[in-house]
Amino acid sequence: MPDIQLQLDPASALLSLIALVISVLAYRRAKKDPLRDLRREKREEVRAALRPGADAAQALLTKKDVALPVAESIVEAFATAESVLKTNANRLPEATSLRLMEQQLRMARLRLRTLESMTRALDTYRTTKKDLDKQRDEALAAKDLDRAAVIRESIDGTEQRISAQLRSVEEYQAQFKRFIRDFRGGAREYLHDLDSKERSGKLD
Repeated sequence: MPDIQLQLDPASALLSLIALVISVLAYRRAKKDPLRDLRREKREEVRAALRPGADAAQALLTKKDVALPVAESIVEAFATAESVLKTNANRLPEATSLRLMEQQLRMARLRLRTLESMTRALDTYRTTKKDLDKQRDEALAAKDLDRAAVIRESIDGTEQRISAQLRSVEEYQAQFKRFIRDFRGGAREYLHDLDSKERSGKLD
């Protein structure tokens, strides 16, 4: 009888060990699942913001120049994506790529704000030149050559300001489009990677 007891002890010990391992794994999984659910929820928020953001970027990049003012729907899509990325970047493992896209949108937003200001100034210069042209024509009609010469100098200065402003507008448009292009590329890559990992079950 004692011999039988000795033979059963290792089996009992093994069963106890297996039960312990299973309980530990179950405990760890119970703790991990809420985090996984939270990450899934946050990724859905990011996905829902990135798709229209990438579409808005595509709509702008299909045109040679950025027409101002930019459509409100596009501005809102960028603003929403920037806000969602900023809120969720530190809550997901892929924080680096999310922060990069958020930075690209922020820089694009600042460039767009400057572009709008430059365009308003450009419109003012053009209006000023139109008024000066009219004044010069009137001076010439009145044979007031001295006054016409003075106005001509003002016109020349205004034309120089217009040319300089146009160069600045072109530069800022190029910068704006570069940030938007980089954002579009990052968003598409992130969404593709997210979809692929979900289909393969590799998303943590």
